[in-house]
Amino acid sequence: MKTSSPQLKADARGHLAGRYGVVITAYMLATLLTNIPSLILTYTLNTNTLAGSFIDVGVTLILNFFLTIFLVGQNHICLRYARSSEPVPVSEMWYGFKGRADEIIITFFLYFIRFLLYSVPFIAMLACCLLTKSPVLFGVLAVISFIFMIVMWIRIELDYALIFFLIVDYPKETPSQLLKHSRELMQGNKGRLFYLQLSFIGMYLLALFSLGLAMFWVYPYTRMTFAEFYLDVNRSPVETPITGEDVESK
Repeated sequence: MKTSSPQLKADARGHLAGRYGVVITAYMLATLLTNIPSLILTYTLNTNTLAGSFIDVGVTLILNFFLTIFLVGQNHICLRYARSSEPVPVSEMWYGFKGRADEIIITFFLYFIRFLLYSVPFIAMLACCLLTKSPVLFGVLAVISFIFMIVMWIRIELDYALIFFLIVDYPKETPSQLLKHSRELMQGNKGRLFYLQLSFIGMYLLALFSLGLAMFWVYPYTRMTFAEFYLDVNRSPVETPITGEDVESK
């Protein structure tokens, strides 16, 4: 029987009780380590030049790689919380960097390229709208392709929502296998996850109105809830996950 969203949230609160500090610290450090370079770049780089634009895109992509690696570390912590009452050290936030970074980056790239592919029709129609003498026709086509792009982006996000949990539990799977595994697990569960994501809109608004300060509480709660969702969907036996200590000894 599938667990309801309120129960998943209750389980998340239970597993986080008295242990918010580690996830908050992991999130705060990851945010600082990725936002500081971004801020420095914003104030020092001239993006009006071609070289500046390329550097901006390249650095942004690299920072997204780092954010994804940190995300895997945070997922690793949440899964350990869900499976054991034993304390988890903050150092586990570096889990993704300990011999797993290449797998995570390749998985992220295969995931990200799917978004780019579905962006092509909209970009093409928008370019035609701006450059041709038939702006109305291509404007309509741009709107239609934009709606199509958003719908497909949502589908992709739901199809592959579990890849960065699976990479923790299935260290022997290749990036393409991880994407396929996530797609299989999400069959019949996309609506549940979409509803669960929408249920957090109020909390995200609270974080926005608090100038981001509330996010240090909201983020651990949402991340833990998504970990509970993953465990509810993936009830089959898993491979022995690689721990931070295992990775360091490889």
